[in-house]
Amino acid sequence: MDRNMIDVANGGVLGNITPAAARQLIENMASNSQQFGTRSDAIVVRGVHDVGAAEYTKKLECKIDALTTLVNQLASNQRALAARVCGLCTFVDHFTDSCLALQQQAAASSSTSLEELVRMMTLQNMQFQQETRASIQSLTNQMGQMATQLNQA
Repeated sequence: MDRNMIDVANGGVLGNITPAAARQLIENMASNSQQFGTRSDAIVVRGVHDVGAAEYTKKLECKIDALTTLVNQLASNQRALAARVCGLCTFVDHFTDSCLALQQQAAASSSTSLEELVRMMTLQNMQFQQETRASIQSLTNQMGQMATQLNQA
C-alpha cells in the first residue's frame, strides 16, 4: 500500500482524519488485500529443490568436528607443556620438584654447618679474587700491546 492508495480510499488526505479513523482505514485495507490479493502481490513459488544441502551440511559438520578435535589437542598439549615448566629455572625438561637447583639447596642446607659454610664462602671469595687479578693482568697486557702499536705507527 502506498500513500496515494490510502488517500484515495479515504476520499481525501490521510492527515485530515483522526488517528483512530486512519488506523481503522489502514486495517480495513490490509484485511482486504489479504483476503482478495492483487496480481502484483502474488508470490510465485517455483519448484526448485536444493539437492546438495544435506551433503553440504554433512561436510560442514565434519569440518567443525575436525576443528573441535584439533582445538582439544592443542589445549591438552598446552596444559602438558605448562605442567612441565620448572618454576625455579624455567626449563621445560623437568618439573619443579625434580629441579637440580632445588635439590642442591636442600642438600646444602641440611648437611652443612656454619663452619663449613664460612669455609666454602672463603674459598669462593679467594677464587673470585684470583680470577679478577688474572683479568686485570690480561687487560694490562692488552693495553701495553696497544700502546706499543700506536707508538710504532
